[in-house]
This record gives sequence, C-alpha cells and structure tokens, in this order.
Amino acid sequence: MNYKFLDIGCKTGGSFSIAKKFGYSQKEGLGIDINHEHIKNSLERGYNAEYGDITQPLMYKSGSFELVIASHVLEHLKTKEDFVFALQQLINLSSKYVYISFPVFDNIEYLKSLGFKTFYSDWSGHTSMVHLEELKEIVKEYDYDLEMVKKIENSLSPEIHPLESPRNQHEYDASLHPPKRFVKFEKEMHREFRMTIYI
Repeated sequence: MNYKFLDIGCKTGGSFSIAKKFGYSQKEGLGIDINHEHIKNSLERGYNAEYGDITQPLMYKSGSFELVIASHVLEHLKTKEDFVFALQQLINLSSKYVYISFPVFDNIEYLKSLGFKTFYSDWSGHTSMVHLEELKEIVKEYDYDLEMVKKIENSLSPEIHPLESPRNQHEYDASLHPPKRFVKFEKEMHREFRMTIYI
C-alpha cells in the first residue's frame, strides 16, 4: 500500500490527528515505533504501524511520503548527532512537508540563574535538548513555518519548578514540590514549538 504520511514514534496513534490538519485521513498514514508494545496497541486501534528506528537508515525510498511527522520524538534521541541524522532522514523521506514539535530548551541557563528550571528540561529521557537556533541552522536551506506554543511569563507557570525539585517531575504542584517565589521573566519563553518544513 502506498501511504501518504509517516508518523515517527507513533506510540498508540495520537499524532495521527496532526495529519488530519494537513488533509490526510487515518488510513493514509503509517506509524513507526521502536517499542513493539506500542506497535501492537496501534494496530489494535486500527492504525497502520510497523517497527522502525529513526536513528538507523529506514528502508523507504526518498520522497516516499508527502508528510512526515515527528511530534515530541526527537528530544528523546541519545545524542545531537542522532537528532541531526534523524531530521535529515525525515526531510529525505518527505516530498512536501515535515512537521516536528518538541519542548523549548533555550532558556535553561537563564532560569538556572534565577533558581528555576522547566520540568521537561530535567527529564532523564530528554537526552537531545537541541536549541531553536541550532534547529534553524540545520533547516536553513528550506522554507518553514514556526509556531511558538504556550508562553511562560513568570515563575507561577506550571512548567516552572524550583531547582530543588527532584528530576523527572511533571507540572508543578505546590502540594508535592518545594515552594517557589514569584519572578516575572524578562526573557520571552515558551513551552514548546511546532515547525512545518516545506520540501
């Protein structure tokens, strides 16, 4: 079957909804994942899915898919080298669009200087924390749209934890985490970004 789009790290098919925004139906897409349980769950939910590791060469021809999606996947790769290889492979596999999204890691040092951190910058699973300017350099020869999502204006935002919070937490909960003081941030910050690259 010829698929119109490819969803990288499909888990249980949640990112297939992104393809709908580009005009594609569920049955026109193929999801890949390195977790066999995720593949099984996707198939049980009626999605097309198979094994695939984006850090290794995938056995699809160049331009095989009109759209390639990697939503909150690339930050989980082991190294920045893996990140660059994977993104270049996504671009090669697409004939029209590549859609990527992941957390913004650009203000780690600024927040640290104030005694804060974002919960997602402190996850042991986020091993490839590429900054936005690095990404722009990688895709500089392509046109793209960039959407910044959920502005973080001050330390009361649930994304913000005091440095004393343990690692691998989710949004801040005053009943679970150390107290934090109020600070209005001078730098513009967002929780995540979404980028559509035009091939």
